[in-house]
Amino acid sequence: MGKKVVIYITKKSMKMALVLITLFIYFALTAGLEIPAFNTDSHSLALVQVILMGLALGTDAFSLSIGIGMTKICLYKITQISCLIGFFHVVMPLIGVLLGELLGTALGEYGKYVGSFLIVIIGINMIYETRKGKKDVFNIKLTGWSLIILAFSVSIDALTVGFGLGTVGFPLYLVVGIFGLLGGIMTAIGLTFGWFIGEWFGERSEFFGGLVLILLGIKMVVF
Repeated sequence: MGKKVVIYITKKSMKMALVLITLFIYFALTAGLEIPAFNTDSHSLALVQVILMGLALGTDAFSLSIGIGMTKICLYKITQISCLIGFFHVVMPLIGVLLGELLGTALGEYGKYVGSFLIVIIGINMIYETRKGKKDVFNIKLTGWSLIILAFSVSIDALTVGFGLGTVGFPLYLVVGIFGLLGGIMTAIGLTFGWFIGEWFGERSEFFGGLVLILLGIKMVVF
């Protein structure tokens, strides 16, 4: 019994430490770092914030790809899946941003509140998904429509976040380009090293990805 208690406390302590480290890195990177090219009349966005958001969105694909990568798939399939998911991580937020810009024009100054709210909701949902467990990815067919649906499913959050960003007028092509690049890279890493990284790390990465989105959504309104 004593050993189980020690293990439990150790796991809780490690989780708390990771949360604190995430918070520290977030505020250390985003405090006061502004890029002129991102300036608008209503909001100023730091490039590092876009990168953090892209990393946060990529954790969903990263977590799933780790599960698939544990089966040690071939290089061709890794390239195919990574490119497809990267493609959807460009198209989905692109559609979202364009729709969000239309709504943002109608909402005016209230657009940033709607966009921030949507990003926070996506972050909360990502954390919730990690708590209720993952689907079995080992039985997913990695061909044809099954592969397309798989790539689409891990990119839905990018559509909503893109919509939220569009309501406050963030730069379009640079944002979706970063999202697509990071989504593809994180997928490739998960597929390649999934057998080594392990499912435990993948689920935790998605938890912290959700946490980062929540923090970014709040920062968009408060600062």
